[in-house]
Amino acid sequence: AAAAGFEVAFLFKAATFLASAIFLPIIRNITTRDAHARTPIFVAFAAGLRFLWNETRVRWARAGATAVNLVFAPLEALLVLFAQDRLGLDRGGTGLLFSAHAVIGAIGLAVAPQVARRVRLGHLYVVGMFLFGGGFVVVAFTREFWVAGLFGGIGLVGVGWLNVALFTLRQRLAPSEMLGRVITASRTLAWIGIPAGAAGGAAIAEVVGVAVLYRFGSLAILALGAALLFSPLWKDPGPLEGGRAADGDAVASPDATPSDQHRPG
Repeated sequence: AAAAGFEVAFLFKAATFLASAIFLPIIRNITTRDAHARTPIFVAFAAGLRFLWNETRVRWARAGATAVNLVFAPLEALLVLFAQDRLGLDRGGTGLLFSAHAVIGAIGLAVAPQVARRVRLGHLYVVGMFLFGGGFVVVAFTREFWVAGLFGGIGLVGVGWLNVALFTLRQRLAPSEMLGRVITASRTLAWIGIPAGAAGGAAIAEVVGVAVLYRFGSLAILALGAALLFSPLWKDPGPLEGGRAADGDAVASPDATPSDQHRPG
């Protein structure tokens, strides 16, 4: 992007979406499923909501993801301004900062299944929350490029672990016939926080400044992690039985993309 301009970067990104759309019709089912009577969409959505409410650990994880999206959406949206105003980076430096975050976050996501086999899922979720908030607290208070690159990446490692724990809890606990409804309800509630947080955060940043918004937002995520220490996620994290995944196996979301690392859903 630094050499050829942001236009080329956006065009390349658009081309990847276009390629995905072209290849989607090629996908074929590898298993057959019995036909079921269609359920009205709002009835199915309500069933998913009931499951989320009745399963205590999933309810707490869902509430945490919604809160994270609400708080972190403005930090994500304003990261370019933060890099320029706080760190003094130009376009090239900002691109390198994003690249550092992506590489470190991807490494953390790659090792997440191995970590999930050794750490109970509720504990993994809470630890991910602390890594997320703690990493970006350091970013919020530093003026050094390498510090912001390293700890911002660590923050995204936390998001990856948080997501692996959430997705696995959800898929392990939801009955097979309910999984689609549960995922739909879960992601709807989680992603409600994104537009609300982005709009509200932008207005707050106009008043207090981007750096102050970053500090308070990151500290809020840390505070949320501390609150979860008193929740069933920490006190009763598993092991869990009788779900879609074998005990100890981490299951990634079937529709997760690298950009979803920082959107708990």
